[in-house]
Amino acid sequence: SLGGKVYPFVYVKMMVARRAGYWIYNIVLPMLILMVCSFAAFVVDVESLHDRCSVTLTVLLTIVALKYVVAEKLPDINY
Repeated sequence: SLGGKVYPFVYVKMMVARRAGYWIYNIVLPMLILMVCSFAAFVVDVESLHDRCSVTLTVLLTIVALKYVVAEKLPDINY
């Protein structure tokens, strides 16, 4: 310091904001659409078990694939 004074502390104030639009449009909205599509199994005729299971398993596999895509975008942090 120029005056010979010692300043032991430095205070810094920062404003930080997170934009949630990216996560809403790319993660939450597709997941909600898939969850609504999962109810399509109830529209299929009760007698056609194969078709109902096919719809359910397709939506399940799509949700699992979306989970892996989301996991790749998140940072690796050990809490």
